[in-house]
Amino acid sequence: MRNKRPKSKFKMLLMIVFVVTLVMLGVMALGLSMQWWSFGNNVIKIDTKTLADTKETEFVIGYGKHNNLVCVGELVVFDNDGYLEWRNQKGEVVYKNDTKMDSPLIRANHDYLVVAESNGNRFEVYNNQRLVWRGVVGGSILNVDINENGYVSVIRKYTGYKSAIEVFDKIGNKLFYALRASNMIINAIVLSDNKTTLLNSINSNGCALETVVEYLDGQGKSINKFVLDNTILLKILSLEDGGSVLSSSNQVFFVDSSGKRKTQRKFDYVQSIAALNANTVAVAGISSEKAENSAHVVQFINDNNEGENTLDFGSSIKSMIAQNDVVAVNLGRKVMVVNRHGRVLGGTTLGSEVLNIHFLSNNRILLTTSENAVICKY
Repeated sequence: MRNKRPKSKFKMLLMIVFVVTLVMLGVMALGLSMQWWSFGNNVIKIDTKTLADTKETEFVIGYGKHNNLVCVGELVVFDNDGYLEWRNQKGEVVYKNDTKMDSPLIRANHDYLVVAESNGNRFEVYNNQRLVWRGVVGGSILNVDINENGYVSVIRKYTGYKSAIEVFDKIGNKLFYALRASNMIINAIVLSDNKTTLLNSINSNGCALETVVEYLDGQGKSINKFVLDNTILLKILSLEDGGSVLSSSNQVFFVDSSGKRKTQRKFDYVQSIAALNANTVAVAGISSEKAENSAHVVQFINDNNEGENTLDFGSSIKSMIAQNDVVAVNLGRKVMVVNRHGRVLGGTTLGSEVLNIHFLSNNRILLTTSENAVICKY
């Protein structure tokens, strides 16, 4: 019996090596560069105990209003019982308009905002608080998005098809519409080049689940397309050069502006991901190699899949957002704003859980709790 155990272990080792080799050959055959997440050499520990409080103001928004709240330029905007309410950073109402929409969908990107009638057919586009144009589509609206240049994508129902999308430029000209007979479009964004639209859809026919990723040109024609088996994309992000980043619960994919997959990186779990400038993303991910610490760190990765600095916050990260060269990290009741080099720029500690974080345009962030909004500078 003693002589059989080493042979059994040896056979198991050979089997593991064989399986790993097959996986890597498959990845190389697809033309992808895949890496497992690791801390890298440059780990910067962030001192969270001596945070200088940069909170400026706090005001009441009402219970549950954080669920449909965005920031546009320097203003805070949310749905207040059917009215679109615009507030300055002192919490004062500067503008209020009746959208006549029940349960509106509100999306914002820098200085642009779109508000759409959920399961209706109307939507409105604003630049800061100025109404730019109104639109109507031919079916019930399921989702809507707007890019940083004001281009709008509307996902809607279409009789006889699973879903449809209509895309508009920043002054309301319809660029195209596209129909999908077998796929349900979950979300879609016009990338930063204003020429390419990224569709994320799901095909769940039968027992198999497929995520279909499509890149369309300005006329709605397919540029590129690929399928991810048994994968659901939780986030799609646009990069500065017109490329994109796709994130599932355990993988991050970098895609170039033509819709071709460049690289991918595997995690045990992706807690949060956000895009910065210079085609870089910040990832709060969990790796079994460092299970006791990895939920505490943010790693910066560029579109060549090269790891840059890693920031260790020493406590569990709940969520994270990014803008330009900085990230705002939610640690529960504490939020810290840091740049990619680990310099702490601002933050605060609250008496209750922070639910959402938003960037304002004047080096400020907005934090929301269940009832209040807090403004911090950085």
